[in-house]
Amino acid sequence: MQILTRRKVLSTPSVFLINAAIMLESHKELWSTPGWLPEEIGIILDNNQFFCYEGEDLRHHLQRGVHNMRVYSLIGLAANVENKASQKPHFVAMVNGMSEE
Repeated sequence: MQILTRRKVLSTPSVFLINAAIMLESHKELWSTPGWLPEEIGIILDNNQFFCYEGEDLRHHLQRGVHNMRVYSLIGLAANVENKASQKPHFVAMVNGMSEE
């Protein structure tokens, strides 16, 4: 039996969380590559379509100002720290505590 599901994004949240679902060593390698994770992303919802931009594309869309875009800044991340020896894995969160003045 096949099941087809669809999701419709109606609005963007105030806080955007991403679950990396790191299960394999190759996933861990990707997420730990320096510079791979953008510091900022912009999301546009237009006619039930979801668009996500970062880097130069994000700056270009912000300069044009044509679409209503919500920009999210990376302010923290969480990681599951594993020690294969004798300790159990534990969850660690890191948050950028810089204030906007």
